Amino acid sequence: MFGSNAGWANIRREESEHRPIALGSHRDGLEKASRNHATLVKSWESLLIHRQQVRASGKQLRDRRVEASDAEAELMGALREYAILRQESLPSSILEAYQKV
Repeated sequence: MFGSNAGWANIRREESEHRPIALGSHRDGLEKASRNHATLVKSWESLLIHRQQVRASGKQLRDRRVEASDAEAELMGALREYAILRQESLPSSILEAYQKV
């Protein structure tokens, strides 16, 4: 019963007959995984580029806000100097706007 290798030979032959099919299906799966990976890499690169563009836009916006704030402070200082030098009070509309700032 244990002395015969004929049974094992048949099993091995059957396995070897099916290997090309199994390898072919694995190859198809690997190729599909590789394509999916390539697509994922492209998407990731696109996301990184978009994120950098958003950050750059945010920096530009912050820079513009700082510029506007500085210009506003300069204007308010000039108005204050004007009122002090002339020893006049500013019109009420300007004073109201000044109080909001």
